[in-house]
Amino acid sequence: MNNISRVAILGFALSASSLYPAQSTPPAAPSKPAPKRSQGVLDYALGKINPDNKDYGNSAADARSELVGYTIQNIYFWSNVLSLSLLAATSTALVLVLRAQDKREIIAANLISQLWNGRVIDRREIVRRTGMYNTLVETKNAALNQTPSPNREQLSESQAAEQPSQKQTGKKTRVPSEAAAPKSPASHTEQVETGIAPSGELQQKTTLLQGQNQALRNSERNLRERLNQVSQDLEQERRRNQTLKGA
Repeated sequence: MNNISRVAILGFALSASSLYPAQSTPPAAPSKPAPKRSQGVLDYALGKINPDNKDYGNSAADARSELVGYTIQNIYFWSNVLSLSLLAATSTALVLVLRAQDKREIIAANLISQLWNGRVIDRREIVRRTGMYNTLVETKNAALNQTPSPNREQLSESQAAEQPSQKQTGKKTRVPSEAAAPKSPASHTEQVETGIAPSGELQQKTTLLQGQNQALRNSERNLRERLNQVSQDLEQERRRNQTLKGA
């Protein structure tokens, strides 16, 4: 038994000694430095710009894919776009409506101010014309008081044939400044009844005063028509403003 174990140990030692040279590696040969590649100006610039040799094309493609996924392919993105579009459209419409309303109010205020100014000017003109008429009446009455009456009967006959419809007596009085329509000056019939007969010059003055009185009447009629038209325009403008505010 001892002999067998010795033979086995010897065989194992021989086999191990025969395998050792085959597993040993040869010594490494001395490495030579690789020849350095020459770089041009463009390669040098690219090396400075991108020293890590990063692929920016792939990075841009990845960013584009992420952007498409978060925007076009996302339903919440389209819902937000629709909501913001409706909000912008509503805000724009509201601004336009407010601007149009402001313009309408400015135009209405200008029209009302113009109508009011025209009415004030017309009222001032009426007062001025009434004062002129009162001055003419006072001048004529003063002239009638100072003239003699030699031809009272002849004047009464001629004036009775020309103006039979006038029945008033006495001299005309002054018209108040707030009166709506000035009265006509004293007629020749009144002059006859008061015992005063005008001369030729006074008749000319009377004719002139009557012409001026007629002109004043026409002017007053025109002013009244203008006031009525202004009042109608003002009422229409007020109704239009009420309609716009109600709308």
